[in-house]
Amino acid sequence: MSQDSYALSRDSTETERLEAQHVEWTKNIGYLLHPSIRHTVEPNDRIADVGCGSGTWLLELSCHLPGTCEYTGFDIASTQFRAADALPAGVELLVADAKKPFPPEHHGKYDVVHLRLLVAALDAHEWETVARNCVQLLKPGGHIQWDEANFARARQALRGEVDSTVADLNRLNEVFPEVLRARFEHGWSDLARVFSELGLQDVQVDLVSSDRLLEHRHTATRNTVAAIWSLLRDMETKMGKTIVPEDKLKELMEGVEKDVRSGAYIRYDIHVFTARKPL
Repeated sequence: MSQDSYALSRDSTETERLEAQHVEWTKNIGYLLHPSIRHTVEPNDRIADVGCGSGTWLLELSCHLPGTCEYTGFDIASTQFRAADALPAGVELLVADAKKPFPPEHHGKYDVVHLRLLVAALDAHEWETVARNCVQLLKPGGHIQWDEANFARARQALRGEVDSTVADLNRLNEVFPEVLRARFEHGWSDLARVFSELGLQDVQVDLVSSDRLLEHRHTATRNTVAAIWSLLRDMETKMGKTIVPEDKLKELMEGVEKDVRSGAYIRYDIHVFTARKPL
C-alpha cells in the first residue's frame, strides 16, 4: 500500500479549504489551463489531473471544454473523492501513487496532464520521479502544466491599510516548522530544469503574484493561514513534534485574525510550469 505523505489532514475541513483555495487560485492566475495549452485542446482529448483531491479542477474544466473530452483524476487516497454517481459522464477519479509508475494502460494516453500544489505531499528528492511518471502519461505532443507556490518565502506580512497591524501574522510565519519549510522551499523550483532534462520542449514558467487581485488578498491570506494552522496542529500527530502548545496556538491565531481584519495580508509567488512532449 502506498504511503500518503500529504502534510495536511484529509478531513472535511481541509477539503473545504482546498475548494476555497481552488477558487482563489483560479481567479488570481486567470485560467485553469494556460492559454498556450487551452487553444490546442480538441474534441475527444483526454485530460488527467494528478493529485486531484475531490476533483474540483477537472469538474470546472469540463464545463469549459467540449463535452466529448474525457477526464481522469488520480490521487494517492480516495478520502476526498466525490461519489462516483455524483460525477458527470466522462469524469472518473482513480487511486494511484504518482511516486510510482502509473499502470501501463494509462501510459501515452493523455493529451494534457495537470498537477497543482504537490508541495505539501512531496519531499525534495521525489519531484523528478513524479515528473517522470507524469510525462509517461502523455501522448506524443501532449502538454503538462504544473502549478506551485513559493510559500516558504511568504514570511513578511504586508499592510493593506495605513493602520493595519502585522505582529501576530509575522509571528505565525516565524513558527512555520523548519522541517516543513525545507519541503516547501525545494523541489518545485527545479521543475523547469527537470522538464528539460526529461526531453520536454517549449518549457515555460508563468510567474503570478498571489496579491494580483486586490479584492482577493484577504480571502487568500485566510486560506494560507488556515493551512499553516492545520500544519502546526497536525505536527504532533504526524511527526511527534509540538511546535506551539495548543493554548499558545489559540492565542496566536486570535491575534492573527485581528491582524487580517485590520487589512494585513501575506503575499507569495505562484509559478505555473508548462511544457510539451515531443511528437
